[in-house]
Amino acid sequence: MLAKNGGFDIEFWLEKKEKLMSKPCIICVAITGSVPQKSDNPAVPISIEEQVESTQAAFELGASIAHCHVRLPDGTPSSDPGRFALLMEGIKTHCPGMIVQLSTGGALWCGAGARWDVAAAPGYGVTDGGLE
Repeated sequence: MLAKNGGFDIEFWLEKKEKLMSKPCIICVAITGSVPQKSDNPAVPISIEEQVESTQAAFELGASIAHCHVRLPDGTPSSDPGRFALLMEGIKTHCPGMIVQLSTGGALWCGAGARWDVAAAPGYGVTDGGLE
């Protein structure tokens, strides 16, 4: 449910949480994507801080998996392992136990080398799913 300003209406979902969570389920959120921009929706979280805040809101509502992309300050998709590390640090701090899937997206501009840099980063990659 979107708020009137185009953002996520957390109050709506908080009211529905008990009913929605009465049956076991796994909720995976994709908070940013690799394509949407603020011009598409002002509520799209682009910065690391915005992404951590959005992920934490979903976590508090019951999400257990986050599918994450990172962006440069201008909104351009990135595969920078340093940006992924900052995002992981924030999510681990504010969403303890959440499973995080880091994604470099399916874009052709992101070659195998960049994907491997992210996948091979200690504690963040495919070997342990981001879990310690």
